Amino acid sequence: MYNSRYVLKIKLLIILGLVIINSMAFAESSSLSQEFHHFDFSLLNNGLFILPPLIWNIAFISKTPTYYSSGSAPSALLVTENILRAATFIAPFFIPINNGHKLFYPGLTVYSIGLGVYFSSWLLLMYAPDLKICTSKIMRLMPAITPVFWLVGIGMMAETPVSYSLLSTGFLTTHVGEYLFRFNIIDIHY
Repeated sequence: MYNSRYVLKIKLLIILGLVIINSMAFAESSSLSQEFHHFDFSLLNNGLFILPPLIWNIAFISKTPTYYSSGSAPSALLVTENILRAATFIAPFFIPINNGHKLFYPGLTVYSIGLGVYFSSWLLLMYAPDLKICTSKIMRLMPAITPVFWLVGIGMMAETPVSYSLLSTGFLTTHVGEYLFRFNIIDIHY
């Protein structure tokens, strides 16, 4: 439904917007700076941990196997997924990094391992698509399922792990649902 260039442009615009807002937030005389100060907005917040998967997705969009652009999901599911995706990816920029938080280092460990698993799932599908394991539907779902690990890690590092976990769970549920439709695992006529 969405072409990959359109998605790439949207992601790049979001990153550009975040960088512009971040630089404005640091301007001493800006009233926007005073507003964002209340939310502790900065690229040096937990949003820093969103950047590696976001950059990965932008960098490797052209390497995505062609079957990822086939199939379609109900538009209501796609809209809900994209709203929850935006909220899940923006929220960490408002969560300060606190390495004194008791779950910060365990969360960092879960995040790091999760990011490795996520990247590995994509690497297998991009560079070894003929392996028997890569042709299974469950393996094709791995890039949608494995973000649970690095999102849980971000949630653990946050001082509000429950609210961020609920938000990211909503996103992952719709994200996996969209993949189920894309690969015709769910075949409901809508």
